[in-house]
Amino acid sequence: MAPDPPKTAGTPPKISEDPPKILGGPERPRGGPQIRAPARTRLRNRRFAALRELLKGGEYFSEEQMRLRAPALFHHYIGRFRNPKIPPGDPKIRPGDPKTRPGPPQNLRELLLSSLEEAALGDC
Repeated sequence: MAPDPPKTAGTPPKISEDPPKILGGPERPRGGPQIRAPARTRLRNRRFAALRELLKGGEYFSEEQMRLRAPALFHHYIGRFRNPKIPPGDPKIRPGDPKTRPGPPQNLRELLLSSLEEAALGDC
């Protein structure tokens, strides 16, 4: 066996044919099977898409709609900081207004809303 030639300082380093690996983990083959996002992420994405749809309509977050959906929450978070003498805009539904509510309330929700609105107007 012949001895290997001595290494000199002028010889270039051996270059491998493999591309360098990215720090942080093994490479995933491109075009391979897609990894599904966790269920929590998918749920958040669905909720975010639903929120964008509600924002497109423009009415869901109006003060009138929020007040109609949950009057107690509206008063707790928004209404108690308002001046009671100045109503927030011109509400579309007023208690006792024959143009908006003909006849008695149709369901429990309308009955409760009208009683809350009458109590609020009585406080003014």
